[in-house]
Amino acid sequence: WTLVLVRHLLLGPKGFQELRVRTGIAPRVLSSRLRELVRQGLVNYPGLIKPDGTIDPAVQAKLIQELKDLKRTISIAKQEFGLGGIITGAVASQYQYERIGKICRELGLECVNPLWKREQVGLLEELLKSGFRVIISGVFAYPLGKDWLGREMDKRMIKELAGLQEKYKINPSGEGGEIETTVLDCPLFKKRLKILEAEKVWKGDSGIYSIKKAELAGK
Repeated sequence: WTLVLVRHLLLGPKGFQELRVRTGIAPRVLSSRLRELVRQGLVNYPGLIKPDGTIDPAVQAKLIQELKDLKRTISIAKQEFGLGGIITGAVASQYQYERIGKICRELGLECVNPLWKREQVGLLEELLKSGFRVIISGVFAYPLGKDWLGREMDKRMIKELAGLQEKYKINPSGEGGEIETTVLDCPLFKKRLKILEAEKVWKGDSGIYSIKKAELAGK
């Protein structure tokens, strides 16, 4: 994990939460690795790591509150809708897999992870064949650039992502936070999403495809 963190931090300053989302590292492991990097003088992380090398209590409290909010939301869904379990989209994020699983066990719910550890390139190909229309709505890792924003996923893109996985060790499905996507259409949708106006917003080494106006259209 240390090399993964260094790679992300070399691309520019990032907050604790952003690093957690992009890498999928559990908060305890992330704070431990950052403390070690600070002690070695490789990373300057004001606001997170205190002079004695311990994590800022305010940051830790925020992470704990995030999990409490998630648990409360799932608990309300269980009571109001008779929820019997949760199906996650976790593919490789240990943080998501472990935390949601723990919450489900505490609430007496089943946790199903049908995509867990699936081969990611094959998964993307399967989605494409199933009729999913997906665009890239955010990029957050080198060497992905502004030209990726708004691109619709196709065979060519999947091939490019496979190449980047081999060369840069990124997650083709964006499980490490490298990319964010927006689904325009899929077999479950009664209508498709039609984008009428959008803007590419780029800052530093990352950007988003900001959808300004959209409408539901017939299929």
